[in-house]
Amino acid sequence: MNPFPYIYLPSCLPDDIYRELNESYPSDDLICSLDQWRRPAPGENERVDISAISMLKHRDILPQIWVEFVEYHTSTEFFLEVVNLFGDSIRHYYPDLEKRIGNLNQLETGVRFCEQTDCHPLSLECQVGINTPGTQTSTVIGPHCDSPEELYAALLYFKRAEDQAEGGNLDLYDWKNQRRKLFREKYKIADDSLIKKRLTIPSTANTLVMFINTIDSVHGVTPRSPSSLSRRLVNIIGEVYNPIPEGLYDRPQVPPATAAPPQSLPVRLLHKVKSKLRALK
Repeated sequence: MNPFPYIYLPSCLPDDIYRELNESYPSDDLICSLDQWRRPAPGENERVDISAISMLKHRDILPQIWVEFVEYHTSTEFFLEVVNLFGDSIRHYYPDLEKRIGNLNQLETGVRFCEQTDCHPLSLECQVGINTPGTQTSTVIGPHCDSPEELYAALLYFKRAEDQAEGGNLDLYDWKNQRRKLFREKYKIADDSLIKKRLTIPSTANTLVMFINTIDSVHGVTPRSPSSLSRRLVNIIGEVYNPIPEGLYDRPQVPPATAAPPQSLPVRLLHKVKSKLRALK
């Protein structure tokens, strides 16, 4: 429950299932080609993934086990597992949620961005992706909170045995002052001095971290050393943008930089004199 509701499973899937998924993981080229409409030319250490709707539309060129994996993790059955695990925490953070969208145990769900099914209170996503290789040590994303439309998120790591890069782990943070929660650029923490790191979850093979998305769910990826190999991970989320387009919580933004104070009359006169002298030269 601290610093926010989450679970961490170092060995999430049965060995035989993980092995089959890992050995048939979509190639970097395939992932990039199916995400080209969104990221036509990804840079170094950048997130690229295949959305669930794209996976299902291209099931003929993807391994069957991955199609089944995505189908299950965008199903009502899976969401009920989430409710079974996190239901009390969801109701604690969002006590009026069920009044707004309905009983969690009876919600209708759809696949995110699916024209036929994405009309229900909960939109489910399962993205199979990578962080692209990099020639320099860098972080794909620092301390932040996810979109307020998101109810929960899960990350399942598929680190390859030959991947010797250091870093790329997940840090979980806590606010130092519960009355001072500020952001910039919508989702990034305004200043690292506002938060403190509570723990680091290694992005090792078959490791899962899952959490309820709240204003307290501050997390970020540690810097990753240069590597010619991508960092593989699956992102599983549920969003409520259909019934609650404004999101579940606000992310207060730092005020814009204030304008410089007006200069005094003597200073302004001095600038004018200097400008005229430069003109005479």
